[in-house]
Order: sequence, then structure tokens, then C-alpha cells
Amino acid sequence: MISYNPKEWFTFIFRFHRADTIRKLFPLLTGICVYSGIIAFFEIEFFKLAATSHVKNIPVMHTLLGFAISMLLVFR
Repeated sequence: MISYNPKEWFTFIFRFHRADTIRKLFPLLTGICVYSGIIAFFEIEFFKLAATSHVKNIPVMHTLLGFAISMLLVFR
């Protein structure tokens, strides 16, 4: 059992004792975050999409898709 001080919990957020999966996936996750940030930057700054553009409605589509998938999981 790991003994720790409950008043110093902030250090345990970033300490991975046996998390081999996180260590292996961290570079890939960082790359995906950088890639999605670059795409979002280009969409906002360079393309200057109109408010009626179909690309602006993507969050609504993801919300509906998430709801539909969760209903399929609940009532399977």
C-alpha cells in the first residue's frame, strides 16, 4: 500500500507508478492534440467560415450522435 499525505494531493495527479499504457500513448495523444489545434486555428483564422456554414454545425451533430449511441448502449 502506498502511504501518502492527503493534504498534498496535487503531486499524485502527475505521478504514474505502473501506468505503462499512459506512457506509451502520451506521444500519440500529444500529436493528436497539436493536429486538432492546428486544424481549429486554420478554420477560425484563415477560412473565416460564415455562421450558416455546415462546418459550424458539427458540435450539434456530435451531440446527437453521442445521445444516439448512449441510448443504444442503455437499451441493448
